[in-house]
Amino acid sequence: MDFMKKKWVMTVIIIGCFAVSGVIYYHNNKTIDVFSSMEGKTMWMLCCNSKCRASFEIPQKDYFEFQKENSNPASLGAAPMICEKCKEKSAFAAEKCPECGNVFLPNSITGDFADRCPECKYSQTQESRKKGQ
Repeated sequence: MDFMKKKWVMTVIIIGCFAVSGVIYYHNNKTIDVFSSMEGKTMWMLCCNSKCRASFEIPQKDYFEFQKENSNPASLGAAPMICEKCKEKSAFAAEKCPECGNVFLPNSITGDFADRCPECKYSQTQESRKKGQ
């Protein structure tokens, strides 16, 4: 092979490598819209201000967007949101018991299922596991 042919082949190989690396980079760095799956879904919030204790629903998308913008990476917990009733930064994600309707903070009962209702002691997780056995 003469020098010009070798140079041309090497140039084609280098351009091909750049093209392949560009395609790989593009596919690995596409942003995934995780919020689209939350469209139309709501979640319960509970105000932890002892003078308020209001419970209310918000769009799930709003909650996770707020957490993305306001969470402290050094903190173990979620950032508190503003309560719709008392306007204090004291509202946290909560569960609503499907049996009695009580709204409570997850893990209210230490060492038990996160969704165990402190009022009626019902747990959807426990019931699901019983059905699976």
